[in-house]
Amino acid sequence: FLTPGTVGPGTNGSGSNGASTGGAFESKISGGQNYGTEVLLDGASMYRSENGSSFDEAAPSVEALSEFRVETSTMPAEYGRTTGGIEIFSTKSGTNAFHGTAYDLLRNKDLDANSWYNNYQGLPRPIDTQNDYGGVFSGPVWIPKLYNGKNKTFFMFSWEQYRQNQGGTSTITVPTAAEKSGDFTADLNMGRVVGTNPCDGSPVYYGEIFDPSTTRTVNGQLCRTSYLAETGKNAIPAGQLSPIGSKILSYYPTPLNGNAVNNFSYNYSYPLLDTTMTIRIDENINDKNKFFAMYDSRDNTRLSTIPIFDNAAGQGRSQDFFTHYARAGEDFSISPTMFNHLNIGFNRTNSSNVGAGVRLGNGQNWDQVLGITGASGPMFPSISTGQPNIANIGDAVDGDTIDYGYRFNDTFDWVKGKHDVRFGFDYRYQIFEPGSIANTSGTFNAACSETAAAVGALANNCTSGNGIASLLLGQVDNANLESYASQAKWLSHYYALFVQDSFKFRPTITVNYGLRWEVDAPRYEAHG
Repeated sequence: FLTPGTVGPGTNGSGSNGASTGGAFESKISGGQNYGTEVLLDGASMYRSENGSSFDEAAPSVEALSEFRVETSTMPAEYGRTTGGIEIFSTKSGTNAFHGTAYDLLRNKDLDANSWYNNYQGLPRPIDTQNDYGGVFSGPVWIPKLYNGKNKTFFMFSWEQYRQNQGGTSTITVPTAAEKSGDFTADLNMGRVVGTNPCDGSPVYYGEIFDPSTTRTVNGQLCRTSYLAETGKNAIPAGQLSPIGSKILSYYPTPLNGNAVNNFSYNYSYPLLDTTMTIRIDENINDKNKFFAMYDSRDNTRLSTIPIFDNAAGQGRSQDFFTHYARAGEDFSISPTMFNHLNIGFNRTNSSNVGAGVRLGNGQNWDQVLGITGASGPMFPSISTGQPNIANIGDAVDGDTIDYGYRFNDTFDWVKGKHDVRFGFDYRYQIFEPGSIANTSGTFNAACSETAAAVGALANNCTSGNGIASLLLGQVDNANLESYASQAKWLSHYYALFVQDSFKFRPTITVNYGLRWEVDAPRYEAHG
């Protein structure tokens, strides 16, 4: 990334005030677009339908790479499909001697200082542990008394694992034990009148809750009778409590203090496990023919949202991003002036994103567990009480994006007099399957308006009514879910032909020129 005009991953912000827009895993060259840089690994494109050729999250270990180079500006005609430049990476080959390397980089919290807020709250230092370890081993393929691959067959094996368990403290507001039982006495402020009840002209107090079963129209205005007027308490009678609402609220933890807000703190860990493995075989078939094959994988698992408490409703979303890259190639020296290179490749990435309900639920139907009918799914439903400051729970995400493709390219070199001519073709076939069953378990939003004195101003900002009370009564303000008739499968083709020549016009002057013809066909759906 020292090449002029190259911007490294995470630094190519193009949003407002220079904010990065998707640049954490990709670079830009010569002003190219986000995810518009072409990346070649052992001669084949690493392009993905979802976000182009982002290299960092899919790359082999640095220890498995022998060289890289960057092509910018007026690139040779053999390269294309880029908005700025080409990054070219090659994996290591084995040699006639055995070589091995092992390493371990360690960081932990022993020398970290605690934050001021944690010290003030009496909380321990957050977890911050990083460990990056691995090794490389290469040499000739040698099986005692069976095979000696010196000068003929070579291997390289690389393995690396990065573990990071970085933590923090999330502070949220959760319902009190009294609120979860239907008692909202502590929320009532009879010293603050916020309006007049259209039903009977009585004053409406801040935090007062009203019985939705008494809803009626008086002088063209929908209004209700308060529980305070009915029972003498700002509380819901036990017989009116919804078992579904009570079950949902039971997933909120108990407050750790008596504060009205910020009454629960949770020390969470944010684990990341990133494992990459590369193996390569090189074979000298004869003096004119050489062959190589390579396989590389990277498995990246992490929590992608901050946990707020430790159960299926609040533990955070997880991602498992798994990449597979296979390459094979043959070099054939036809004559001292003619050389052919054939390269084939296969790419596959799986990006699985699931909510905590999927990860911790062992496939159970959470709607059935909660008693919700008309919805079904392994995700814990997304729940919002609509009450200011109260944390939302659940995450109705469950998807696995599969992106894979095939690569075929061939290059022929011919040296003739003062000309070094190179021509060939490049074909790519890509399949994109963004599978998802997100939100089949539903999203349910409660609000203060269902237990407010009247529809309109008295429900605004929860001056009267309470979203938790509405949920306890089974009075959801709005809800939605998604149903999937089928899953899309997108196909795309790319074709290119090229010819180029390096003409040594004089001993001190070489002219390079070429022509590339390419067709990047629009993506289409496999099932029409």
